[in-house]
Amino acid sequence: MNKLLLKQVGILLLLCCFTVGLSAQITQTRSYTGGTVTVDGSGDFGVTIPADAPFTFPAGYVIDDVTATINFDKTDGTCAAPSTGSSFHGETTFSMGIGDGTTIVFAVDDTWTGGADITPGVSVTFADGNPAPSGTPVTGTFSPVDAFSTLDGLPANGLWAINAGDDAGSDPLCVQSYSITVSAVPSSPPSITCPADIVAAAPADACEAVVSFNVTGTGAPITTLPGFTYLGADDGNQYFVSANQFTWTAAKADAEANGGHLATIADAAENAVVAASGQRVWIGLTDREDNTDYRWITGEPFVYSNWNPGEPTNSAAEAYIELFGNGEWNDNANTAQDGNNAYILELEGGVQITQTSGIATAEDFPVGTTENCFTATDAAGVTSSCCFDVTVSDNTPPVPVCTTIADSNVPDIVLDANGLASLMLGDVLVSATENCAVAPGGQVSGSAFVCADIGAQIVTVTVFDVNGLAGNCTADINVVDNIDPVAVCQDITVELDATGNVSIIPAAIDNGSSDVC
Repeated sequence: MNKLLLKQVGILLLLCCFTVGLSAQITQTRSYTGGTVTVDGSGDFGVTIPADAPFTFPAGYVIDDVTATINFDKTDGTCAAPSTGSSFHGETTFSMGIGDGTTIVFAVDDTWTGGADITPGVSVTFADGNPAPSGTPVTGTFSPVDAFSTLDGLPANGLWAINAGDDAGSDPLCVQSYSITVSAVPSSPPSITCPADIVAAAPADACEAVVSFNVTGTGAPITTLPGFTYLGADDGNQYFVSANQFTWTAAKADAEANGGHLATIADAAENAVVAASGQRVWIGLTDREDNTDYRWITGEPFVYSNWNPGEPTNSAAEAYIELFGNGEWNDNANTAQDGNNAYILELEGGVQITQTSGIATAEDFPVGTTENCFTATDAAGVTSSCCFDVTVSDNTPPVPVCTTIADSNVPDIVLDANGLASLMLGDVLVSATENCAVAPGGQVSGSAFVCADIGAQIVTVTVFDVNGLAGNCTADINVVDNIDPVAVCQDITVELDATGNVSIIPAAIDNGSSDVC
C-alpha cells in the first residue's frame, strides 16, 4: 500500500471515529402486539396496556426524543364484531406512562368528536410540533396534549405502557397494537455546587462549632425512590414523604443517607408541596442550639413560617419542628408526643447529593480543618462531585489560676545549701480551665532564685492549650533561707586595760564561720 493511500485511509478512519463520537444517540422501539384490547366504559385512561418488553438503553442514557403510534378502532358493536352505528369518539382518551412513573397525556375527552365509522381502524402517531387531533380520528401525525419534550433528560429505561380510556359502555375502543420509539443520548453530568470553604470559631465554652451548609445540584430529576412517595416539585427541587417513621434526629440522618435533607421551606408555594402528604411530618427546622433561635439545617435564611395557632411554645424540650396535615407547624420533642413521624425529603435540583466524607450539616465540627466531599447522582445514574473545607478555630485561651497572698496559699521557695532554689510549675499553678484541653507543661518566668531574692517575689505563669493559645497569671511566692549559719571560733588571749575591761570584735574569735547567704 503506498503512502498516499495510507494517508487517505488514516483520514477516513479519523473521520469515522470522530463522527461516531458525535453521534451517540441510540434509538429503540417497543411495541404491543398481543392482540386487540377492548376498552369499554373504563373511564379516562382506565386500561393500562404494557409494552411487550422494557427499554434497555446503556446506563446513563436519557430521553432525547419520543414518538408513539397507536392503531385503534371505535365501534358501535364489539371489537370482535364491529358495526357501523355511532362510535362517540369524544369518549376516547390516551396517555402514556414511562419507566420512571411519569405520565404524558395524548388525548383527553372530546379531543375527537362525532360518531363516524372508522372501521377497520386508524393509525395515529403522536409527535411534538404537529397539529392537535380533532374531529373524526384519522390516520396521521398529531401533537400530544403534554409535549414529549418535557421528558427530555429523564431516564429512558423501564417498561412503558399506553393507557386507554372510554367513558361509556356499548361502543368500545379497540386498541389493536401500538409502538413507542425513543431516542436516547448520554446524560450530561449533573451539576453540583459546594459552598466556598467555611471558617467558624468555636464558642468560649466548647471545642467545636455547629456549622450549617447546603450543597446544591441540578440534573435529570429523580421522581421515584424506594421507601418514599413522590409529592411534587418546586423551584427545581423534588419532594418525597418517607414510608417509615423516625425521631427528628434519625429522620435528618436518613434524609442525608438518601441524598437529600429534611425539607426547608421558603414560601407558601413550597409549604403547599410539602403539605401534600396530608400527614404529620418532620421538616428541617430546629432551635436546638439556642432556644427560640429557629434555623434551617441548610443554613438558609428563616424568612417564612406557618405556625399552628398558639405555636411555637418555645419550650426548651420542644426543639424540633413538625408539619401537620393541614400545612401548619408545631414545635415538638425529638420523639413526637404520639410517636415518631414520617419526614419530607427534599432533593436539591432533583438529584441525590450524598456525602462521601466529612461531617453532616448542622452538626458539631471539631477545632481544625474537616474536608467535606459530596457526589450528585441524577436519575440516569450519572455523577459529579465537589469538596470544600470547614475550618473551626479556637479563639479562647486557657485561664490559669496562680497562688496569691489574697488566697493565703503563697508557697515558700527554700534556698538550698548552695543558696540556690528552683521553682516548679506545680508550686504556683493552682488550676487551669480551657474550652478544649490544657497542654502538658507550661512556663514560669524567673524560676531560679539566689540569696539576693530572699523575701516576697512575683513571677508570671504561662500555660498553653492543645491548639497553641497561651494564658497567663501572676503568682506570689516567698523566697526563704532556712539553713543556719556555721560558727567556728578560736581561743584568744586578751589583756585587760586599767579599768579591768577589754573589747573584742567578732573577727578576733572567728575561725572560719560561714553562712549560705
